[in-house]
Amino acid sequence: MPAVLARAFALFQAGRPRPVHIEIPLDVLVENADALLGSEPVSVARLWAELALTWDAATRAQTLLLHTVLEALPGAVLVGDSTQPVYSANLTLNLDHPRRWFNSSTGYGTLGYALPAAIGAWLGRGDGQPVVCLIGDGGLQFTLPELASAVEAHIPVIVLLWNNQGYEEIKKYMLNRAIEPVGVDIYTPDFIGIAKAMGCAAEGVDGVEPLRAALRAAAERPGPTLIEIDQGRWELAKPVI
Repeated sequence: MPAVLARAFALFQAGRPRPVHIEIPLDVLVENADALLGSEPVSVARLWAELALTWDAATRAQTLLLHTVLEALPGAVLVGDSTQPVYSANLTLNLDHPRRWFNSSTGYGTLGYALPAAIGAWLGRGDGQPVVCLIGDGGLQFTLPELASAVEAHIPVIVLLWNNQGYEEIKKYMLNRAIEPVGVDIYTPDFIGIAKAMGCAAEGVDGVEPLRAALRAAAERPGPTLIEIDQGRWELAKPVI
């Protein structure tokens, strides 16, 4: 079974633009029934551990980012855009309750969805618990003015910005198919400066501990916070999964 899941994950990483169809023999399903149905937590944990061994360095680093968010803010709702950590999280993140994970990374998702959706999630939830918007530098430029909306409405949404200076997921797709990259290396502005000019708290962090501290501080503020993560510097962090 881990080999089957590993194949599915490999196809996802390759950027396959359509549903993945994998036939699982009946005897394999029967053999792994306990793990699949969750009647043996040890089997499930072992299955996750074996699957994690197939993740590449980038996936491990992105999964570490999500685990850090959940450790710092255990009750947070996560709202994701079409950005690499969200693509990875769709396969590696295992939340304990429903209605905590919303995203548009479904293959043909809308860029810029996460920020206004996170604002709506905070308003709809109504219990004051943190809502974290996970968005890339390309996607944020589609709905950047919504930061001002959050400031005006006093909505303490936390914007976790994954900055890889372009549309890297699309660029990766092109390179994997020997297509010359076009239109993916875009100009990225000073997001921290823009956020501060709009009235948000904003900072950049590089490691796990600074991110934990920044998230906890953001959760105590009455208004929005932007936390920028530079992909290159974050991937130097030790990926403990």
